[in-house]
Amino acid sequence: MLNISKDYAPPLKMVLPFFAGGGLFYLSFALSLFMILPNFNPQDVYVLGVAHLFFVGFVATIFIGAMAQLVPVILEAPHSHLNFYWAILIGILFGVVLLVGGFWFEPFLLSLAAMLILVSVLLYLCDLYFTILKILKFNFLSIVMIISHTFLFFGILCGVYLAFGFSGHLEVDFEKFLILHVYLVLIGFMLNLVIAVAILLLPMFSLAHGFSKTFAKVAFALFSISPILILFDLYSFAIFVVCIGALMFFWQVYIIYSKRVRKEKDVWFKSLLVSFFSLLTSAIFLIVGDLKLSAMIFGMGFFGFLILGHLYKIVPFLVWFEYFAPLVGKQKVPMLHEMVPKKGADFQFWFSFIGFVLIVIGVWSNCQNVLKSGISFFVVGALFLLLNIKFMSRKEF
Repeated sequence: MLNISKDYAPPLKMVLPFFAGGGLFYLSFALSLFMILPNFNPQDVYVLGVAHLFFVGFVATIFIGAMAQLVPVILEAPHSHLNFYWAILIGILFGVVLLVGGFWFEPFLLSLAAMLILVSVLLYLCDLYFTILKILKFNFLSIVMIISHTFLFFGILCGVYLAFGFSGHLEVDFEKFLILHVYLVLIGFMLNLVIAVAILLLPMFSLAHGFSKTFAKVAFALFSISPILILFDLYSFAIFVVCIGALMFFWQVYIIYSKRVRKEKDVWFKSLLVSFFSLLTSAIFLIVGDLKLSAMIFGMGFFGFLILGHLYKIVPFLVWFEYFAPLVGKQKVPMLHEMVPKKGADFQFWFSFIGFVLIVIGVWSNCQNVLKSGISFFVVGALFLLLNIKFMSRKEF
């Protein structure tokens, strides 16, 4: 399991609100899909609000909560400024609400949201970089952490610039900076961070050993090059580089799975199967020029199921580590797999998966009825996610 001492671990009450908040934003995202038509315009302000509700509200909130736990594992050192995470949590939660409200109702709110999120990200980066400076230990994972979070810094600055443009305070080249913002945050930061987390967690949860990290390193290099290519308006080349990087990362994951000892096909395994095949499918749609479907599958399929699957590993461990680890040898304590609601997790997976597939088919075929059916399934899956997080967060089993 996670190699972390009690002294390094953040308290459960600090981490769980990130996951609960992310779950609520995930449900809000699912419900907001009902207002979208199959032939939606990706640059419509309502759609932009929905996209930020997913990527900032769900993905980024869960990521930051997970990093509160994983930074000490990756860097093998305690947080430099752990208490910053309370301010980060408040800033992110209120920032997301204002951000979505700015897209949907009042553009002036965008500038306020941008400043809140900027401050939260700066606090997060301060803790990370000062923690790194304390140890000055450089390996592949720590280098990925440094570079990916540098992309986050510039991506957020780009987002703030766009937010002030949307709210009418600045003249902005929206198309150029929107593309740059997407590449900096989604590719340079999120995809690279996923590489680090995957190299750390996939072998741990699947008991895989003796594999090379070469393809992950190539994928990291390619993903890191792509935002730089966008700066020089090399859009087609950037797409090509990202697609090759996705294939390299997909192959790295396949290598890890081929070396695994644990063969159990639990909800974590099924979710990651959907996630990484979605990454491959997204790359294919990107190559053929269907950016809308590529982005949907990349977000809802790859990031969505990647996070959903890992929640069933991370949340039970955090709860066990907080409440039950001190009781080992003194009384009977639950096993980690006993803390996962198997039926609830299966319901969440299948409703989410069927909903996701129907949503993609609905958009691809421009069929409103199929799209609405898919959204309905997806909402039920999101409800099960919240119930499952509540179940796994209990003190008694």
